Amino acid sequence: MGLTSEDFTLCYITLTIAPPEGTVLTADMENCGFMEAFLQPEDASIPTSGGGTETAIDNGDGTYSAMLMWQFHGADLRNVPMKLELGGFGNVSKEVAGDLYSGNREIEIPGSWVFHFDNLPLEETVSLSFDSALFADEKIHPTKIELSSFGAIVTYTSEATDVVEALGLMMTEKYPELEVDWGSMDLEILNLLCAEGSAFTDAQQEDIEAFLADFGGIHSEALSAQLTDYRLLYQDGSVCKTGSEYPDWAGVRDIGESIALICFDAPVDLGKLASFEIGSVQVPIQVSEQSAGTN
Repeated sequence: MGLTSEDFTLCYITLTIAPPEGTVLTADMENCGFMEAFLQPEDASIPTSGGGTETAIDNGDGTYSAMLMWQFHGADLRNVPMKLELGGFGNVSKEVAGDLYSGNREIEIPGSWVFHFDNLPLEETVSLSFDSALFADEKIHPTKIELSSFGAIVTYTSEATDVVEALGLMMTEKYPELEVDWGSMDLEILNLLCAEGSAFTDAQQEDIEAFLADFGGIHSEALSAQLTDYRLLYQDGSVCKTGSEYPDWAGVRDIGESIALICFDAPVDLGKLASFEIGSVQVPIQVSEQSAGTN
């Protein structure tokens, strides 16, 4: 199960492990899992990038369960045959990892397993309708907000993007001879150029620092381009729990445009959500009954 969009695939797979009678794990469940776990397209020519996590629990009846989660960035994997390869389950703590991979120690439940999927049962995201002008005075300016039962994807520009654009206009007008691609500039690149000290003269760097001083300087939180101030609210006013305080993944899709993935702690009934709050703006969540269901 999971979600898919043109930018992301988020997939959860849960497995039950029934070990031979008498098997004893030599670590608590927080340090147990598979030695190897790979989920990838059957067609090796399909490019994918991303990472995953694993959580194991003791079912109390002699079996264990493991939930594997993968994030694929820039990949839409709906209707793509996939292959899951697993190897060895048990104590994979840092203390024993070296001996495991060198062959000096055998994991408690040895073996290798391969599963093939014709396709992953992924839920397509639904896009929320909102007036972008509502975010004019906010630090974050969303251009697209997508929801599914498993998480949210927010595509946005930020106040920092506007500041860098204004800085570029000022510097281009004052220093037309300056060979800097301001159209591809962001704060991270600008910070690197200033730190290197080779792209700008002392006078030009002073102008940059003076311009950014009005916003607290180049390292100011006021210029942060990260989505951090957000909440999803249920209709009863309670807050939807997400996997962490900040987005589970964030990156830049195009220059000046960022994208963030927010995972839910558990599948959510979208029909019970009321709004997505970013900064001081609340975007109403209205989805059809078909979209509100979970897989």
